[in-house]
Amino acid sequence: MGGRVGLKGTDGEGILEKAIALGAVQEAPEKAKKALRKVVELKDKFKVFTASGLMGEEECKELGLDYEIVYNASEKSSVTDSRELLKYFLENGIELIFFVGGDGTARDVYSVIEDKIPVIGVPAGVKIHSPVYGNTPEQAGSLLFEVINGVELPVIEKDVVDIDEDAFRDDRVEVRLYGYLRVPFDQRYLQNKKSQTPQSDSDAQVSIACDVIDGMKDDIFYIIGSGTTPMYIMKELDLPYTVLGVDIIKIKNL
Repeated sequence: MGGRVGLKGTDGEGILEKAIALGAVQEAPEKAKKALRKVVELKDKFKVFTASGLMGEEECKELGLDYEIVYNASEKSSVTDSRELLKYFLENGIELIFFVGGDGTARDVYSVIEDKIPVIGVPAGVKIHSPVYGNTPEQAGSLLFEVINGVELPVIEKDVVDIDEDAFRDDRVEVRLYGYLRVPFDQRYLQNKKSQTPQSDSDAQVSIACDVIDGMKDDIFYIIGSGTTPMYIMKELDLPYTVLGVDIIKIKNL
């Protein structure tokens, strides 16, 4: 939720409340529906076990899926609700966990499930580093379609990694490996692991930045996206920047 209002995620004390105060809205429900629409035609082949409200019930109801409420979430759901639902999955023989979120959510899933149940992640974070997620919600849904349809896929371990969002808000990239989740593997649909850029690549990034700057026109607004490569554009222009966020410039100024 925090990305759309410039907070680079919602980890950290008070950040979620600040995001809501700035007008952030939950994107996970819509992302979930985009993914689940891919399997609506197979709805007679599977059943969803989920939590109440926007933790799954509303999405399943809207799409006409066969579902059962196994956990009553609080009105404003929290990580506690997620973990209690995951404990139910672990204790009741659930075959696959299909979840929506970002790196922090993957960490929560791993903290309860570890490698005991295969998962597929639907991306809804700002910039996701953990390769347990589909490239898009729709592609996560396509991967789920294959699983439900009985396509034989290898189930492999994928990294659960996360950044320190407090450090990222200070434009420092600190990534930590937390563990591994098992994922049905089809490279067409899954994200690659993102990693920090080696120092040896800095010259190439500067060259790219200079080339982009040389091609800029004064009557066009340029949106500079997140990541270390776009950061070099801002550095070469001697403008303030954020590693995770979006800047808009015109005539080589903010």
